[in-house]
Amino acid sequence: MGHFSLSDSISDAFPPRALRVLVSPLDWGLGHATRVIPLIRTLLDEGCEVTIAASDASKSLLRAEFPELVVLDIPGYRIRYPQKGSQFFRKMAFQLPRILQAILREHLWLRAAMRAHRWDIVVSDNRYGLFHARVHAVILTHQVRIRTGRRLMDVLLRPMLWRMLGCFDAVWVPDMPYEPNLAGDLCHGRMPAHVTHIGPLSRFAALGAPAASRLLMLLSGPEPQRTIFESILRRELATFAGDVVVVRGLPGSDHRHTDGNGVEWIDHLPARQLEALVSDLGLVISRSGYSTVMDLVRMGRPAVLVPTPGQGEQEYLARHLCATGLFPSLSQEAFTLSEALRMAGACRAPGGGFDFDRHRVKLQEMLENIRRKKGGTHVG
Repeated sequence: MGHFSLSDSISDAFPPRALRVLVSPLDWGLGHATRVIPLIRTLLDEGCEVTIAASDASKSLLRAEFPELVVLDIPGYRIRYPQKGSQFFRKMAFQLPRILQAILREHLWLRAAMRAHRWDIVVSDNRYGLFHARVHAVILTHQVRIRTGRRLMDVLLRPMLWRMLGCFDAVWVPDMPYEPNLAGDLCHGRMPAHVTHIGPLSRFAALGAPAASRLLMLLSGPEPQRTIFESILRRELATFAGDVVVVRGLPGSDHRHTDGNGVEWIDHLPARQLEALVSDLGLVISRSGYSTVMDLVRMGRPAVLVPTPGQGEQEYLARHLCATGLFPSLSQEAFTLSEALRMAGACRAPGGGFDFDRHRVKLQEMLENIRRKKGGTHVG
């Protein structure tokens, strides 16, 4: 006769419930939303119950990618960006109180929402208010060593940033812990002890060699600079005779048309459709946002990067990636299509050395540890 275990009998009658996970990206550009997509997919594969909290365009994008999931509305930061890149730092400095208020507001939002949803884990992409004493809170960021474009401000802000990171149980950096890496000094060097490099993240699959030499232009990032860059591209494309597709980065709209010059303009594409489009294209012209860079490396596409004017992080990334020979870059102020195509002559598809599955192992380790700690948790 076998040994009877009361705990086994209870476990059979009341199996442990699935871990409930909240995933919430920042609303400063779509990159924060796109790079949580592989994390959400892995969480679903691991049997977790995932809820998304997002705002504005990020909410539209994630709702389209995961129509089966609950998508809650969380207050956005509503940051206003200047018309001129030279005014970026001053404009952001004036809005620092607004940013701190937004962090407090999202923290209070989480405390209230926890009473209804009882999440076990929160995965926050750069939302510094989403921590809670009763939740395993993870923050995703590649800017542990922040770059504002002002050295003195970086020195002053870093201690405050690290104190805020200390409110979380773990800091996940979407990059490799060693060379080659993508973010350079932004997330390498001296780090807080609870920082883990989980490898770069991309919603796309690795692609083979380009099947054609068509030109793809990816617009992204906050207004008004997205529209300003689009205006520059429209001017440059007015006399261009090549085969071009422009994805405007406007979630919530599926409008597309071909203009009189044969340029195809597409407001937005879901991940799978964009992946299929990129597989047939050659050179890419895009912002140097970190999520875009990770996607380009994942898909193995040569690109010319045009950083958003005044954004110290994007300007640093463009310089770093150019110095490492990965992608050439060109400022928006100096941008002409002829110069971008000249620089493209030296472009090569990004090489290997980047583990885009590393996050799966790190995420599985976290889930296993939390399940072990919650071993007695059952559906009540």
